[in-house]
Amino acid sequence: MIFIVSRKPKIDSFQDHIFSLLNKSDTKYSEEYTDERFMQIKSGMKLEEVYNLLGEPLYKSNKENNILGLQYSESPTDTHYFIRYVSIKNNRVKEVINYFYID
Repeated sequence: MIFIVSRKPKIDSFQDHIFSLLNKSDTKYSEEYTDERFMQIKSGMKLEEVYNLLGEPLYKSNKENNILGLQYSESPTDTHYFIRYVSIKNNRVKEVINYFYID
């Protein structure tokens, strides 16, 4: 029997961790990214607060309806990885997205 024990809160679900073990992950994060800081991002925060916590994202994208996307992770080999993404509307956090992506 295997137990996974951690004293800190998890950013990803147990299922995400199992998938990452079964499907090799090659996640690359932005330079200043940490899971601890990412977990502090909440809906309604100002864009400036996100930058203060996480620094510059790997990529920025402008979507319809004036939504700015901040991508803090990627897969260099275009395979399975942990997604870290923040969407901003009207200078405020609209949505925080994090999960394990299986390609």
